[in-house]
Amino acid sequence: MRLSLSVLKILKRDVFITTLSIVTSIILARKLGPLILGIYSILMLIQSYIETFGRTKTEVASIYYIGREKFSPAVILKNLTFINIFSSLIIVLLCFLNFNNIYEIFFSKTEINYRLELSLLLITIPFQFFYLAILNINIAFENIYIFNSMKSIYSFLFFVLNLFNLYLLDLGLRSVLISNLISLISALLFGYLGIPKKIRNSGYFNGKISFEIFKYGMQFYLSSLLSELL
Repeated sequence: MRLSLSVLKILKRDVFITTLSIVTSIILARKLGPLILGIYSILMLIQSYIETFGRTKTEVASIYYIGREKFSPAVILKNLTFINIFSSLIIVLLCFLNFNNIYEIFFSKTEINYRLELSLLLITIPFQFFYLAILNINIAFENIYIFNSMKSIYSFLFFVLNLFNLYLLDLGLRSVLISNLISLISALLFGYLGIPKKIRNSGYFNGKISFEIFKYGMQFYLSSLLSELL
């Protein structure tokens, strides 16, 4: 019975999110036009590359360790948070150090300067990584309501903020990137605060535990990377 209710909730969430995504896509296509929409697609491609090569999949390993009860949920959460913050900041730092090279590869033939837009995308990466980690950790904690709410909050805010930024402020492509960043942060905060307080406020960092989670997560990372490349 509990499983059926969870499946029904996920189905209702998917219908809601799919509908919002379709409407949002139509709005973006009509307001941005084919050229700017193409630039946005390139930015999303860059994000996809960064996720494929830079996301360590440690949250998947965390689900395994929570299920096996090898470490306490509080300790796993604390170490997962450390790994995600550290790894994402390293990746963003490397991207900014190679900013000009990345820009030249993807935008060398564009007449308009999109450096600010690329910078906004790179700033979003740590929040994107942490958002995905908190999504998965809530699945491990069986917080289906929080999991569904995170996805719904992101989709709803992304839709509303784009309406406001595109039609009232006329920010163009920057509107989409700013809306994405605000929506991610909002959904992330909701998901993190939705984790029981006793888990959030306890736990401790341990280098050996972090390394073990990281090492196990690399198995998922390598298999995911191979599936993308082959």
